[in-house]
Amino acid sequence: MRPVPYSALLTLLLVVSLVGCSASSVRLSFWRSDKDADVRGMRLNVLYAEHEDVAGLDLGLGLNKCWTMAGIQLTPFINVTHSIRGIQIGGVANLPFSGWNYFGLPVPFNEVVGVQVSGLLNVATDFTGLELSGLANLTDKGKGVQAAPVFNSATDMAGIQISLGYNWCAASYSGDRMTGVQIGLINRAEYLRGVQIGLINIVDHRSVPFIPFINVGFSRGKKRAGG
Repeated sequence: MRPVPYSALLTLLLVVSLVGCSASSVRLSFWRSDKDADVRGMRLNVLYAEHEDVAGLDLGLGLNKCWTMAGIQLTPFINVTHSIRGIQIGGVANLPFSGWNYFGLPVPFNEVVGVQVSGLLNVATDFTGLELSGLANLTDKGKGVQAAPVFNSATDMAGIQISLGYNWCAASYSGDRMTGVQIGLINRAEYLRGVQIGLINIVDHRSVPFIPFINVGFSRGKKRAGG
């Protein structure tokens, strides 16, 4: 049996992606944006694919983009979603879709329930589950585990932050605090209800803000304005 040339397979994929696959169960894309279409089943893309909702398996070599995702999303490059329930794996990053501000910079909004794994960066505004990154995790409100070798950041965290570098929980709203455990070289929280384990442990709003090695806090969180 003669082997099928890779060029023939690529040509076939190009033809299918340009014509478009009408069946919602499988969607093949080379470079395609169909923001109003949904995919139920499997989406495969080479460089770029954008759809409204995707449920099932989302595999790409480039940029996977959709409004909502339920299932497994995998690419060696970047995933972009507004809401995901399932597993999201990006070789470079998992990023949000839409608009909010993070440290004064325009960064989109998204909700993650499940697992985020990336080579460099995970960004979420509201996550429940597990975030694993090769560099950093950035979230607004988190419940679960953040683990990264360099930096974990949240404004309201209930769970565990683990880093070889810096863990940071900055309160923005009433009741925000670090609830749980921070383990890292440097741990910092504006308000702490839990334990910090590291060389440098800081709780900003306390009479003795710095305690090395092990630090325990019982704070109720950020107070309301004027309260």
